[in-house]
Amino acid sequence: MKKIQFSLLIIMFTLIYSSYVIADNILMSNHGSNVLQLSDNTLLSNGNITVEIWDSQANGTSLYSENYINAINNGGWNVILGYNDSNPLTIEYGKRYYLNYLINNENVTFQNMIGEIDERQAFYSSVGKINRTSLQSDIATWTNINNDATFTSGNVGIGTVNPSFNLDINNTNAIARIKSTDEDSYAILKIENDEQEWRLQTNIDDSFYLVDQTEGNTPFIVYSNATHNSLSLNKGGVTINGNNNDVDFRVASDVNPHAFWVRGSDSYVGIGTNSPSVNLDINSSNTIARIKSTDENSYALLKIENDAQEWRLQTNIDDNFYLVDQTEGGKTPFIVNTNATHNSLRLHKGAVVINGNSNDVDFRVASEIDPYAFSVRGSDSYVGIGTTNPQRNVHITDTMRLEPRSAAPSSASLGDLYVDSDSNELCFYDGSSWTGLKSDGVCI
Repeated sequence: MKKIQFSLLIIMFTLIYSSYVIADNILMSNHGSNVLQLSDNTLLSNGNITVEIWDSQANGTSLYSENYINAINNGGWNVILGYNDSNPLTIEYGKRYYLNYLINNENVTFQNMIGEIDERQAFYSSVGKINRTSLQSDIATWTNINNDATFTSGNVGIGTVNPSFNLDINNTNAIARIKSTDEDSYAILKIENDEQEWRLQTNIDDSFYLVDQTEGNTPFIVYSNATHNSLSLNKGGVTINGNNNDVDFRVASDVNPHAFWVRGSDSYVGIGTNSPSVNLDINSSNTIARIKSTDENSYALLKIENDAQEWRLQTNIDDNFYLVDQTEGGKTPFIVNTNATHNSLRLHKGAVVINGNSNDVDFRVASEIDPYAFSVRGSDSYVGIGTTNPQRNVHITDTMRLEPRSAAPSSASLGDLYVDSDSNELCFYDGSSWTGLKSDGVCI
């Protein structure tokens, strides 16, 4: 036999009776879909289904069972319970029962709201025979409370004789209670329209759920041991941990239970980690933090500061990158233009490399009065001092000074120059000795 799984999308119960007479035969329409074969995850093309109703979630007594031959077609079924006169469906209105399915004689289990597996699915019957004894007792109680309860034009008023809504409760410290008398069951308030069903619900784990019953999701959960004032919605703001307790806050994802984490004891923030070691600890493969301005005519910046100094890493509307000394009035000691050559500046152990890719790019040092105080032209390696267009390996505009010295340099080589401080001679080394350039000059 092929293993199967199934997803129950909707169960609809319909009572067929006249306006004033409660029918002896109760008919219920039961629908389901998405019955899949686990072997290949395809819809079960054809199969049998047995529908059972029990009086308890485990063990107990079977109240109804009917086998429908070949009722499953293309993964779905649509059957009527109670159609067989020899096997009538006898249940009471408003009572809790438990539904079970067997598909091709394989028992189907159910997953509840907290992920546990239940053998049967609980439901409260909205159809069935009315317990007349209980109904008569309820009517007597309703009559005896006089004006405390009113039924007018389809509206029920409690504490008011002029109800404005379907249920209008009016009293000092008014309380409406929905309570399950079984600690191992749940209590539910349904809020729904023709398209959507929401539920406020407490389950057997005693937690509180906001359930999107239409989608089968629980977008909001409050656990029974939640810290007081954990979440507060205020005018203009949302407060988490309003009592300032040392509690943690986290955002989980499908792949990371600690996608975002704030540790309450020290306010450290972790992204991708639940053990941040600094104020902001980002932990992931190929980690990226982004600061982006959504307006191309504005700037984005990161402030790095202490009590005495503020630095900024900043991009402006010219799209360049700046290191800004904000404390000194916004001076920018370091700028990278958007068209900067790749590998223009590299800091190595023991060395600083400019133009590490050996491209024909220029390097210059500018001053307030001279934009080309010092320059190296990349195309021919000519060095200029005070000129934008050096014509030799070294081209100096204006004056060059050699500091005089009293003795010739050691280990001289052809072409070396120095100024002798005793003779005021400019001395030249010709490869074998020092020679003065003046006719009567003396070089040691």
